[in-house]
Amino acid sequence: MANARQKCLACLIRSQPEANLYLMFNADTEGMAFVLPSAGEGRWQLAVDTAQALPRDFYVPGKEALIANPQSYTLESRSSAVLVAR
Repeated sequence: MANARQKCLACLIRSQPEANLYLMFNADTEGMAFVLPSAGEGRWQLAVDTAQALPRDFYVPGKEALIANPQSYTLESRSSAVLVAR
C-alpha cells in the first residue's frame, strides 16, 4: 500500500533500442532513496539532478556520470533527476 503522505514519484520509460529513462521527482522536505529498476543490458547514468551544483547538475548527452550504486539513488528534497541507461 502506498503512503498517502509521501511526496515523490518515479517513472520508467523504456525505449528500445534507444536509451531507457528513469525520471525521479521528490517534492518532500527530506531526501528520498529511490530503488532503481533493472537497466537491462546497460548501466544507469546520471543525466540531470537539480539538487546538484554546477557542473554536476546537468550532463551533456553521451557524457553522463555513472551511478555508483546500481540499485538505489538518493534524491535530495525538492528536486528531480533523470537517469539514462544505454
